[in-house]
Amino acid sequence: MNSTWRELLDSSAADLKEGGSENPRQEARWILNHVATRAVSFPIETLEGPVTAQDQQRAAILTRRRRSGEPLQIVLEQWDFHGHTFEVRRGVLVPRPETESLVDLILTENDSRPRTVLDLGCGSGVIGISLKRARPSWTIFATDLDPEALDLTGRNARALGVSIELVRHDMTTPFARVRSMDLVVSNPPYIPSLELPTLPPEVTNYDPQLALDGGADGLDGIRHVLDQAIQLLPSGGRVYFEMGSDQRKPARILMRARGLHSIRCVQDLSGRDRIMVGIRGSIP
Repeated sequence: MNSTWRELLDSSAADLKEGGSENPRQEARWILNHVATRAVSFPIETLEGPVTAQDQQRAAILTRRRRSGEPLQIVLEQWDFHGHTFEVRRGVLVPRPETESLVDLILTENDSRPRTVLDLGCGSGVIGISLKRARPSWTIFATDLDPEALDLTGRNARALGVSIELVRHDMTTPFARVRSMDLVVSNPPYIPSLELPTLPPEVTNYDPQLALDGGADGLDGIRHVLDQAIQLLPSGGRVYFEMGSDQRKPARILMRARGLHSIRCVQDLSGRDRIMVGIRGSIP
């Protein structure tokens, strides 16, 4: 039995490394900080006092789950996104760093004046809730077809002290709750159907196929987002969405075909093409 947190960190990291983790010590630190209810930045190895048998058992269970291929976010049942901690769960798309770039871009290009925003396919709510936290004057409509995703978004909104509108909605059909939106934002499914079996097991086994499958060419989700944008955006309204790093050209073609202009592609933190932006009608 390990007697100190440092020893437990060493053994957990070794176990994760043996299981194939690319960042075993960092992942072990996340797990142990979670067990010890400490901030992720806290150096767990400096925590004094012996580790209780209960904490050792819990750490062993979480380490075993991560080693088996379960995403770390699901193992911990929470993840930090844009400076806030969100509850996450299996069956709802796990928040990813690329989506923080989307939120940052939207906030950079849109000031605090009141706006109405449609978040299509909200998942755990990280986009809409992060926008509302940073822009309290905005009205956010968070939509998803999955009622469990909407329930999770609602729990995260309440935990983070914001109020957003939750609407069960299939993005393939017109959004009828309101007639106009200033912004339409989304992280839609954009993986070609035939590529889904090639994804890592921690993606295919834990993320919902509905949030991944972009149809035969991977562009169906993007088409639906653009159709919603054309329906709802006034002249000068903007659409922001994520895409695959190889989808810049076809996405641009789809946007032009729908009359959007000032089309731009923005890279994520890894320097990959990731976000498309377009404006409807004339610039105000």
